[in-house]
Amino acid sequence: MNLSTNSERPGRASPARSVARHAACLFSLSLVAASRGQLTPRPDGQPVLQQTAPDVAAQPATTTARTPVVRTLIDRSLHSTPVRLLGISRGQVTYAGIDDPPGAAIRHADVNSLLAIVASPEDAKVRPGRSPLLVSEPNSPPPVRVVMTDGQVLIGRVVEEATEPAKDDQKQGSMLALEVPALGAGHVNIKLDQIARIETMFDLTTQGRVASGGTVDLSAEKDDAVVLVNGDVIRGFVESVGSEVVVQAKPDEPVVKYPLARVECVLIANPATDASGACVWLSDGSVIALVTGATGVADFYSAGALLGGALHVKAAEVVGVAFAAQSLRPLSSCKVVEYRASSDRPWTRGPRVERGDAPLGAADVEIPGPMTAEWALPAGATRLAGTLRLARSTERWGDCVVVLEDVAPGVPVKRLFNQRLTADAPSAGFDVAISPGGGGDHRLRLIVESGENGPILDRVVVVRPLVVIDPGQ
Repeated sequence: MNLSTNSERPGRASPARSVARHAACLFSLSLVAASRGQLTPRPDGQPVLQQTAPDVAAQPATTTARTPVVRTLIDRSLHSTPVRLLGISRGQVTYAGIDDPPGAAIRHADVNSLLAIVASPEDAKVRPGRSPLLVSEPNSPPPVRVVMTDGQVLIGRVVEEATEPAKDDQKQGSMLALEVPALGAGHVNIKLDQIARIETMFDLTTQGRVASGGTVDLSAEKDDAVVLVNGDVIRGFVESVGSEVVVQAKPDEPVVKYPLARVECVLIANPATDASGACVWLSDGSVIALVTGATGVADFYSAGALLGGALHVKAAEVVGVAFAAQSLRPLSSCKVVEYRASSDRPWTRGPRVERGDAPLGAADVEIPGPMTAEWALPAGATRLAGTLRLARSTERWGDCVVVLEDVAPGVPVKRLFNQRLTADAPSAGFDVAISPGGGGDHRLRLIVESGENGPILDRVVVVRPLVVIDPGQ
């Protein structure tokens, strides 16, 4: 969410522009013997994770072994390897092959060879938290979902207003104090300058109610907004959030307080910032950034969080890990700069990002029919991977050709991918290199061409599309 803000706002410090860099975090696992993963070249010259026999030397035991979970390892060339994940500890990802028989050699790979670990779409569906902390009591504030400017998402309960002590005689911004079950006991303090949105969760199976019938757009606003459960919208400057939301509509007017239980959501006009370092996605929809130096911890489930506290989760609750968030960009977060219907259709709506808390932030993108669409690629983009499939509702009769093209200024258009999708072959994966040196106006072009059955049933979904970023390019 890109939000604008006043350059000078009373009572809050200037918005943070970046998140402190931090390294990948680690799971721990008790193993008697371990093996060493290696990288071998693919036909296109990119390295691929290679499973090998175990080393003769045994690894020292650390903690009790956990039940393996099925996850996909994504290496630095975006090649995916489904595995039975056993753990991550002290720089090593430990796993078993997805088809390995019982008793087969345990394998592992260096964490530096990977970009991410992610659950299947079925395992990654958001499940509401079960913590007693999130069960509302009579006359108590409801739990909240806090979306931060860097993409972190925290689910918890407001405990009090908090203000950071002044440093160097400079007044600090207002703080939100939040108890977060995923971070264990105690609470974390979050500056309001770091927050984009606070949603009340009256029903834990949903992420807030939309009494106003829509989403308030702050993209062109300098003011914050408080949306009440009856649909009223109060614009102004949010001074604090606790059991009450304190907002000042105009500088010369007194502040107004609203009980949090009467508030649908609080929208704060802070600009978006970039994520960096290691982040984890949890099954309840949380996204938590980890501290720098987390690579050296012995147990991933107690790794320190950037905001304070430490992870307090089970293995199955971790549905995604980005070891270097700055090196991955979901295509769903890239801007669609142009789209047009194919010649056999009079019009079309644009590509639609499917809602939900997708692991790695990589939401699916639906293409509604035969058309051409172009996305602006980020600077330093080097590779693109994902899966193309016919939409579930149309895969029985759909028949189309999907083309991906690399469009960079000053060079000929490069065709990256060309595949026909039918009922017999409704999906196809792609993993392609992008032209180096792409800067301004570097685009990805997707073309859907209708087949023998015409354009009506040719809806295509781009599943979990990811772009690799090399900041050095």
